[in-house]
Amino acid sequence: MSVERHIRTRMHCDMDDCLSSLEWGSGSYMANASVEDRARQNGWRKDKIGRHICPDHPKLKGARRGGR
Repeated sequence: MSVERHIRTRMHCDMDDCLSSLEWGSGSYMANASVEDRARQNGWRKDKIGRHICPDHPKLKGARRGGR
């Protein structure tokens, strides 16, 4: 008998009908802060109500841009 285990961390875009996601196969537990930091490095952001938004969705008119 053999046993195989895989630990994967996956973040999904919270916009309706969007199937984008990021996946890491780190082999160990990843804290939420680490996942969000890595997602931010890949262009993801959080909106005002805390949803995870992938880079495929543009910011709305009048939204603040980072660093300004």
